[in-house]
Amino acid sequence: MGAPVPFAVAGIVGWVRDADEDRRVLLLHGGPAMSYRYLDGLLDVLTDWSIASFQQRGRDPSTTQGPFDVPTSLADIGHVLDHLARCGWHRPLVAGHSWGGHLAWHVAATLGDQVGGVLAIDPMGAVGDMGMAGFTEELRRRTDDTVLERYDELEAAWASPGLTSAEVIEQGRLLMPAYFADPARAGEVADDWVACHVFDSLVASADALQPWLVAALRAVRVPLGAVHGERSPIPLTATTEAVALVPGAWAEVAEGAGHFVWLEAPDAVRRAMERLRSEVAAR
Repeated sequence: MGAPVPFAVAGIVGWVRDADEDRRVLLLHGGPAMSYRYLDGLLDVLTDWSIASFQQRGRDPSTTQGPFDVPTSLADIGHVLDHLARCGWHRPLVAGHSWGGHLAWHVAATLGDQVGGVLAIDPMGAVGDMGMAGFTEELRRRTDDTVLERYDELEAAWASPGLTSAEVIEQGRLLMPAYFADPARAGEVADDWVACHVFDSLVASADALQPWLVAALRAVRVPLGAVHGERSPIPLTATTEAVALVPGAWAEVAEGAGHFVWLEAPDAVRRAMERLRSEVAAR
């Protein structure tokens, strides 16, 4: 397994770690606009896979310039896939987590000729409100009132006067235990949150495109699967309702796992990746 090799294309900075040429996957991180570094634990799960990833626009080292919308995000993914193709990666798999999982639905619908298959890992959904209301409600239900009081105080300050970098990190930490089946494991996710002015713009774009996406998923022909944490705060229906739209698609539930599935149920992620690879190879 080689050392990660950095690349830059169209303002997007990423890296490639080559291992098995028969197991190649491009990872899409969540957030929106979190750092791709929180996926480092997934590299330890997929040790025999060739893996590429990149920082989505909105934070360094990639461009911090907009526009910040789903079509631009997909154009960025397309540029990365073009670069990987020039490096000999012919139609790799794409796996996206959380917000990246929502982008993965779009990849299946719009970039199917560039990818072999798509896996959504505990994703933001594609139907209705995409699971967002249930997600927020469950995070709050799992969090103590005293913690929520501080969280809401920080939330109210986002617009004015704004949050310092330290306050943004503090706010991210407050709800992080609620993302896990075992709240004590919350420290395993890097807390390099940043004030993200792109979040609202990206989510608004996803919401506006939701009716189109529902129709587009019905026409998807690349293999598509999903793995959802049994104890994730994102409703399981966010995954199952999206998967139900795609002919031949499937969803698996990772027992005992929260939102960061590979940390609490690594075998479930490995199995899902291998299942998807097998389906692609069988075509």
